[in-house]
Order: sequence, then C-alpha cells, then structure tokens
Amino acid sequence: MCIRDRAAERGDTADPLLAREISFLARYEIEEADTLRVQPCISPLWDTAIAMVSLEEAGIDPSHPALLAASRWLVDNQILGPGDWQVKNRDAEPGGWAFEFRNDFYPDVDDTAFVLMALGRVEDPEPVRLRASIRRGLAWLVSMQNEDGGWGAFDHENNLDFLNHIPFADHNAMLDPSTADVTALSLIHICAGALDSRRRGPPKLRVVGSGHGRIRSAGSRRNRSAYQGVGGGRCLRRSTRDVAD
Repeated sequence: MCIRDRAAERGDTADPLLAREISFLARYEIEEADTLRVQPCISPLWDTAIAMVSLEEAGIDPSHPALLAASRWLVDNQILGPGDWQVKNRDAEPGGWAFEFRNDFYPDVDDTAFVLMALGRVEDPEPVRLRASIRRGLAWLVSMQNEDGGWGAFDHENNLDFLNHIPFADHNAMLDPSTADVTALSLIHICAGALDSRRRGPPKLRVVGSGHGRIRSAGSRRNRSAYQGVGGGRCLRRSTRDVAD
C-alpha cells in the first residue's frame, strides 16, 4: 500500500526511491505461467534447519564442512535480545530463532525447535560456542511451555478465547494457544537428547509428559500434526525408559 500510495502521489515510477521500493518488492514475487504471487517473507533459518536435518537423516558425516558452516551461521543468527514474548515470560533469558533474516522481537518455538534439532547432531571440532547456543535455545524453548503442557508458536499463555469474539478480532485468530504440531516438534527435539534424562530425569519427564498429554487431548488435525505427534509419542516412551534406568 505504501508503494501504491507513493506512486499515486508522485505519478512517476521512475522516481529513484519508488523504483528502489518496487525492486525490493519484486524479490518476493513468484511468477509462473499464468500467476503472480508475492511472498510475505522468506524463510532462510527454517530452510537451513530443514536442509541440515535432511542431510543428517541421510547419513552425512556430522562434522561435514556443509553442516559446520550451516550450524555456525545459525548460531550467528540466534536472537539474544528482548522481544514481545517477554510480556508473559519475564524471567526467561532470550535464546530463540526466527523464521526470517531479521525478526528479532519475534523468535518462535517452531523454528527454535527445528534449529535445535539440526544443531544437536553436528559434531563441531570447536564445540564450545555451539554447545552454549544449544543450551540457551533449549532453556528458552522449555520456558515457553504453557501451563496446559503444550506450546504455542510465538507467545506464552496467550489463550484467552473471549478475545476472539470482540468486534475487531482479526479473523478470530488473535491468540497463540498450544497446538499439537508445535508441541510435538518441541518434544521431538527435547527427547532427541538435548536434556540428559540421567542427569535431569524428573524435570525432563514432567516437561515431556505434560506436552504429550496436550497432543493427545488436542488431536491431530493436519498431516504435519499427525507426523510430529507420532514422534512425540515415541519420545515420551523413550524418556520414561531413560528415567527408569
């Protein structure tokens, strides 16, 4: 709208400032045979984590230069400053990741869990910085767990349903309640070994058990929820065995 308004105001698309803005917008366009779509943003951190996990699942050497380069880039982009999530989670230290290149006020649980899953499998010959980053990320992830056992995407305890019914509610989606898919993704990472159950046993079981209960009560409404829910169920059984040993 800003670009449109400026074009209407100036009436000259050759204006240098307007031309620059149009060129930036064009970077987000996806043009096909008969359609033109505009992405709201791009997802370099999410895409990098997915690519890393894919390579790791395929059996690549965990100290492969590609994984080392990607992991160090992700560590460089960890968010260590303040954000809106602190309104309801005041005591936690920052340590999450966002979806885009720069979105420092809005790290999210989804991306953080996937990044941690990718980083946790890397074998860096100089591991100090990597391990510190994983510890910070995991602490932030656990701190974002809601009282009902689940995780939302961006916020903590943002679940007052009556707000969806006020006249200016945006598509009836003003909240950020726990969801099965984000909860399962968080559990899959936690159970992948980032929390050492033999050292921390009961706290891990409490976090995992309450999260798994949330998945079961919420059900799986999408294929992604179903897939990650199965992973969450496996990790609950594994965690229970570990604590019992």
